[in-house]
Amino acid sequence: MQVLRGDRLVSVTVTLAEDRPLSYKIAEIENAAESAASLRESWLAPYAKKQGDKSMQRMKLIAGILLLIAAGLASAHHSVFAEYDIYGSVTVEGVVTEVWFKSPHIRVFIDVAGEGGEVVSWNTHGHNPTALRRRGWARDSISVGDKITATGDPTFDDSPKMFIRTITMEDGTVFENKAGRP
Repeated sequence: MQVLRGDRLVSVTVTLAEDRPLSYKIAEIENAAESAASLRESWLAPYAKKQGDKSMQRMKLIAGILLLIAAGLASAHHSVFAEYDIYGSVTVEGVVTEVWFKSPHIRVFIDVAGEGGEVVSWNTHGHNPTALRRRGWARDSISVGDKITATGDPTFDDSPKMFIRTITMEDGTVFENKAGRP
């Protein structure tokens, strides 16, 4: 049996198999529905926590992988002391054949006349472009075809490479390869 008040259902009578009627007010049914929802939430809470834990584990794994990659990149960056003899000095004069004014280090390639008349291509390295801009360098400070004198630290293996200390242009302009502000 249903009891209506206007067009709103206010109670329901349910007959069980034992022929005993039970009456419920709608408010009680609504309270039971809320309880069921709260019970469902409490049942799902551990599952949601597990899902959150999996998410957190995934985030930790990704962070760990990124950290390993960053460490690998950092160790790949070499020290000037490892490759160049900072107590030695070499000076070469020649013509610029290529200029790389980009990170991580600038590079200036110079063709130099060797002792036997052969041309030796020197690969010179400098600090990063940002540091050199602070010291007055610009992308077009040194161009292909310029005649320059470069002084710097030679390699330990005597290959035609150096870490630039200064570059002197044909007109006497000197560019220092120093990091930081002048």
